[in-house]
Amino acid sequence: ATARAGERAREVGVRKVVGAQRRQLIAQFLGESMLTVTFSMLLAIGFSELALPLFNEFAGKSIEINLFSGGGGLLAGFVSLTLILGLLAATYPAFFLSSFKPVKVLKESVAKIDTGTLFLRKGLVTLQFTVSIILIAGTIIVYNQLDYLRSKDIGAETDQVVLIPVQTSAISKNYEAIRTELLRSSDIKAVTTSNRRIGRDINSGTFYSIINDKGQKVSSRLSNIWVGWEFFDLYTINIMHGRGFSRAFPADTTSNAVIMNQEAARVLEINPQQAIGKAISAGQYFRGTIIGVAEDFHFEALYNKIKPMVFILNPGYISYVSVKIASQNVSETMNYIQNEWKQFEPDRIFLSHFLDEDLHQLYVAEERFMKVFTIFTFLAIFTACLGVFGLAKFTASRRTREIGVRKVLGASAADIVKLLSSEVVRLTGVAFLVAVPIAYVVMNRWLQQFAYKTSVSIWIFLLAGFAAALVAWLAVSYQSVKAAMINPARSLRNE
Repeated sequence: ATARAGERAREVGVRKVVGAQRRQLIAQFLGESMLTVTFSMLLAIGFSELALPLFNEFAGKSIEINLFSGGGGLLAGFVSLTLILGLLAATYPAFFLSSFKPVKVLKESVAKIDTGTLFLRKGLVTLQFTVSIILIAGTIIVYNQLDYLRSKDIGAETDQVVLIPVQTSAISKNYEAIRTELLRSSDIKAVTTSNRRIGRDINSGTFYSIINDKGQKVSSRLSNIWVGWEFFDLYTINIMHGRGFSRAFPADTTSNAVIMNQEAARVLEINPQQAIGKAISAGQYFRGTIIGVAEDFHFEALYNKIKPMVFILNPGYISYVSVKIASQNVSETMNYIQNEWKQFEPDRIFLSHFLDEDLHQLYVAEERFMKVFTIFTFLAIFTACLGVFGLAKFTASRRTREIGVRKVLGASAADIVKLLSSEVVRLTGVAFLVAVPIAYVVMNRWLQQFAYKTSVSIWIFLLAGFAAALVAWLAVSYQSVKAAMINPARSLRNE
């Protein structure tokens, strides 16, 4: 609307000369704007309907457009939005153009008439690029965080691990027989059990007590996990001090052998090296002996900090069976596991998951968020390009005489392009200065949901600013080159 306001100045002058009143001109511009916005809204609804299946697939949603759902609330919303946008789009040109004096607009050039609209145009373009830079920086940060979550070493080896949920007590009663049968396959490397699965939230735990290095009784809440003999070996979890559970030490089951992580040693105020052999208790219900201290690893998703944990040997307390398989013959190995499993749970559907794929799904919400973010980023950039293109066209029309004079004095086409492009680059710079603090605050707030997160470095914002400036320059180049190629004699004669 602002881009074409000055171009219609002479039309307004002629209409006023032939008797048109200001209210008639205002009604004309409002009507034109309403028709344009209504047609655009219909097109938008149509394109949205066509694009909705793709968006639902990206975002993992099941959104549908039903104009008459909720008593016609959606339809009323569209109508209200059309009226608001139509009024906003028409208000400025309607009241600005209708106020022109006929003598002035018919005598002076469009450039002189339309000078007052330049600030508004620049402000709108700056706003558009501010939003674009925020979205570009946000997309990069979301991508970096998702990559960080997917690639971070959690401290446990989860590749080629098949996780099988236990559905009946038959598995617990016959676990050793199942394990023996599974290990007959040369493609199965290890089998173990646990009452929790890596990647899922664990309980807040139980209060455990210990006598620390200073001879003081210290109590703290520790998350307890019951595991089988080979748990630490199968997941290649590093035992920093002491030893892991071993069938070579049958007394581990009768003595309630316990392995704690480093975080548990820290909250209990004991030196990990001095913890080995210490007694640990949970009220009157549990008495155990610490045989090892494991290196901290991420049992839960990276939304949460590593909790203090104790691992208690209890092969009979089974919720999940973990099977480590070789990387070759995967299909045959899975069939073998299923056939052996069905001998003990014949009436249940065999369920299994590859743990690495299961962990990958933990962050599917962030992946969808990134995809949606990317879509809106491209839409914002496209809108900003339209604004820049309109501003470049307007600027070129205002400076037609100046461009002609410069060419007569020897300016090249490249000089003219540089002249017209520099203004847009400056506006992008202003947008960059406004966008950076906003993007930094907003994205840091989003990252707060993660206990472990990527860093937000300055290069992200510099890259976003450079991308916006490049897009702006490309958008303005066409109009600049077009203006630079006009014959100066024609420009000076017309002006």
